[in-house]
Amino acid sequence: MEVTPFRCIRYNQRIVGDLAQVICPPYDVITPEQQKFYYKKSDYNAIRLEFPEPTGDSYQRAAITFQQWLKHGAGSSC
Repeated sequence: MEVTPFRCIRYNQRIVGDLAQVICPPYDVITPEQQKFYYKKSDYNAIRLEFPEPTGDSYQRAAITFQQWLKHGAGSSC
């Protein structure tokens, strides 16, 4: 088996602003009320990838959101 590294991606602060607005606790400890709170904090909050709103295919929606962030420059390779 071959193990290969992958490039990290980090937030571009020039696009997302204050990092405190885009981080959240792990999805498994977030209540529905907290989920709403983090959604309102920023369009780039990690909650949108970790714990998407429960409609349709959550994984597909998270993937689309992530690709949009990269397209708009919100994330950059390390």
